[in-house]
Amino acid sequence: MTTGYRAEVWLSDEMWGTALEETVKPFSKGHPDKAVVLFLRKAKRLFEFAWRRSQKQLSTK
Repeated sequence: MTTGYRAEVWLSDEMWGTALEETVKPFSKGHPDKAVVLFLRKAKRLFEFAWRRSQKQLSTK
């Protein structure tokens, strides 16, 4: 999985997998549009978490 802009380094493979898991149910029910939206929402939350974590690590140095 690559998102571009070198953003992929902020999330682990496991985190990307978590975001992709959001797509299983809507895809299986024939709603690819909903699957994409759910994936992007989950990825946004994961990026926000990663950002806060990195900022916390930087502030303790």
